[in-house]
Amino acid sequence: MGEADPILLETKGAVARITINRPDKRNAISGGVIQGMIEALKQIEKDPSIKVAVTTGAGKIAWSAGYDMDYLSGLIHADSSKPDESGLELNDAIRNSSKIVIAAVNGFCLGGAVTLLLSHDLAIASDKAQIGLPEIFRGFPPRYVVGALVRTIAVKPAMEMLITGRNLSAAEARQIGLINRVVPDGELEAAAERWAEEIAQYNGITLDYTKKSVYRCMDQATYDQAMQTNIAIHEEHNRANPNVAQGLEAMRKARVGKK
Repeated sequence: MGEADPILLETKGAVARITINRPDKRNAISGGVIQGMIEALKQIEKDPSIKVAVTTGAGKIAWSAGYDMDYLSGLIHADSSKPDESGLELNDAIRNSSKIVIAAVNGFCLGGAVTLLLSHDLAIASDKAQIGLPEIFRGFPPRYVVGALVRTIAVKPAMEMLITGRNLSAAEARQIGLINRVVPDGELEAAAERWAEEIAQYNGITLDYTKKSVYRCMDQATYDQAMQTNIAIHEEHNRANPNVAQGLEAMRKARVGKK
């Protein structure tokens, strides 16, 4: 991937960094961005040494200002019998990745970019970041975000975001559960890297199955179904991970040592 590519992929140890590289377009999401990010995720999926991926936007203005308007216009006016669902494919690629994917939101995150944000497992933001859904100003409802939004935050703040179109500050976004952490703008890159490296210390198989457990339990209709799903994934993990016995023995010794 070269400097002119819409997506840049770098790796350092157990951490991958995926950058949306369209700073002149405020990192707007185009077909090239979607396909480039899917390809980057496929590449890191093949590497068992990578456990965490951090996504960010090139430049200082935006993580992503949403869908590229030319690309979005094509989606709206496309043949409805042949819908372009590549945006959903990207969201699924992040959610289904065995890696923990962290969004490092370094500026504006608007419109369709909010859907992309919601597909991430974790999110850390600069205190200068702003998150909003301006579609109401354009005269049409969001294409994808509602389904993901109401599964992530409470209905009232979701409705306010959708109906008012007001940008939320990073602090407000954290308060309602859109992001996990807020750090000073100049510290975002280092803070995201530290967080990723901290997570990458843990067993990769266990990280993968923990992530699977969360999303598969979310998809269940009832409490009982979620609990049974959790148990099944736990047991599947224990069969797949050769380090389980070592972990249990270490826990046993730690407890004995406290007596």
